[in-house]
Amino acid sequence: HKAEGGDGMNFSETTWKKISPWVDSVRVTGGEKSWTSCKAKWHALRKTLELVELLAHGGGGGASGFTWSPEHGANITPADEPAWAAFVKAHPEAEQFRNKGWPFYEKMAALIPHNLKGQRV
Repeated sequence: HKAEGGDGMNFSETTWKKISPWVDSVRVTGGEKSWTSCKAKWHALRKTLELVELLAHGGGGGASGFTWSPEHGANITPADEPAWAAFVKAHPEAEQFRNKGWPFYEKMAALIPHNLKGQRV
């Protein structure tokens, strides 16, 4: 189904309806995996990728100033505290990556190209 997502890996409702029965069939825990829950999870993963990309590479053409690692996240030290506090104020969801990485970063980065514009991006 990857080709159906276009370059930005955004899938149509029809595609989600094809994918969700398979996802539900391999489910180990949690509730039923409907097409809407699969779509919501995919969008949440994409948002997390955007945030991790911002931490790892910075936004607007510059580095974030933090040292990102897949294991230790932003690696915040006492010297980083003021900058980290300002960053988290602007991006509260980043707090989880203070000193903890994101295990899905490499896989998600490989799936989703950067800086795309156009249909289904």
